[in-house]
Order: sequence, then structure tokens, then C-alpha cells
Amino acid sequence: MSQAGLAAAAGVSLRQVGRYESGEQQPVLGVALSLAEALGMTLNEMVDELQGQIASLAETVRSLQEAVEVLQDRALGAGDQQPSRTSASEVTRAPS
Repeated sequence: MSQAGLAAAAGVSLRQVGRYESGEQQPVLGVALSLAEALGMTLNEMVDELQGQIASLAETVRSLQEAVEVLQDRALGAGDQQPSRTSASEVTRAPS
């Protein structure tokens, strides 16, 4: 469903839906219920889905942090040498 369709179905402005999606604002309970209904789910289902997305994003952040640490370690270990080019797949395979 598009943002415009969600906004119309939930009775809020398109701009407000954008604020919710960006995390700039959080809907009050009544609006959250309207959004869930417009999406064809219960509020609990919507919250569960959002929590799953947050967990997935947190895992991505952890992986990126590990990749940065690996690259920093390699750069520090290289001393005066030029850092070697590392592919994304090599970085993500680095041990924790």
C-alpha cells in the first residue's frame, strides 16, 4: 500500500504518515489502531512486525560495526603500508 493510500485509509495526512515512517513522530493509540486496521492487521500484529524489523536492523548495524572494526584493525596493522582493498564479502566473513 502506498503512503497516500495508507493516509487516506487511516484518516491522517500524507505528511504525517511520512513522519511516522521516518521515526520523527509516533502515532497516538487511536491513530495506531487506524493504521493497523488500514493495513489489515491487528495492533499486536503491527507491533510484532515492527519489532522484527527493528531486530533485523539491529543485526545489520552489529554486522557493519564488526566490519568497521576489521577494516580499522587491518589499517592499523598495515603501518606505513597502503591498506589492501577488501571486498564486502571478505569483511562480512571476518570472525567476531
